[in-house]
Amino acid sequence: MRLRNDAERFAEQHGWQKECVEEQSYVPNYSENVDEWKEIVDVTGPPVNCEESEHMESSEDRGSEPCASEGKFPKWLRACERERHIGIHQGVKNSAMVAVDKTPGALPRVVGAELYNLEDEGLNARKFDVADLVLVLQNKTVLMNWIQQPGYSLLLPPVDRAIVHLKKGFFAE
Repeated sequence: MRLRNDAERFAEQHGWQKECVEEQSYVPNYSENVDEWKEIVDVTGPPVNCEESEHMESSEDRGSEPCASEGKFPKWLRACERERHIGIHQGVKNSAMVAVDKTPGALPRVVGAELYNLEDEGLNARKFDVADLVLVLQNKTVLMNWIQQPGYSLLLPPVDRAIVHLKKGFFAE
């Protein structure tokens, strides 16, 4: 409940009330799940990156689901070749951020590590909430670069997926 309240307050402060209401009232559409599951079960070959094959022929030649019609995985089920886990460990004065890339069949590899004093970066150590922490992490650290957000320079090799792990201890009373 605290996270929801913080999100609403954050949205109000930045003029995103409409988006916040839409997000919180979202109801997922599961109507095509049975068909998607059938596609997964009926696949005859290993995953193929559909985006690469799209350059070779036009979409009219392949139909609406190019990979599914070829017996390959559809675009929405593309295999993740490389993912990045970003761990942010608690601490206002000593906050560690580490990025580890994982590729199937290979050992995880540390690709970045930073240490921050979030208080020096503008976080009020005596009283802060999720919104305050997010703003400092977004504007004063390399987090957005590491997760490859548009508008931020690419500091690390590109990945298919980025997962951020934030230790709960940030908010321990």
